[in-house]
Amino acid sequence: MSLTDRELWTLIHGMVLGSLFLLSFGGGLEALYSLRPRLLSAEGVRDRVRRLQVGVVAMAVAAWGTRNSQDLWIGVSRDLLTSS
Repeated sequence: MSLTDRELWTLIHGMVLGSLFLLSFGGGLEALYSLRPRLLSAEGVRDRVRRLQVGVVAMAVAAWGTRNSQDLWIGVSRDLLTSS
C-alpha cells in the first residue's frame, strides 16, 4: 500500500492532531472534575487551574492545526480543479 503526499499529510493531521485534541479534551474534563471543593486545598486549586490553562491552550492549538490543514487542502483542491 502506498500513499500520495496529500494522503500522508491528511493522515498525519487527522491522526496526530486529532488524537492530541481528544487527549486534551479528556484531560480538560478530568481537570474540571477535580476542581470540586472537597478534593482540594487553596494551593491545589492554583496548581490544577494552571494545568487546566495549559490543557486548553494545547487543545486550541490542536484544533487550529486540524482546521488549518483542512483549509489548506481545500484550497489546493480548488486550485487543481480550476487549473485544468
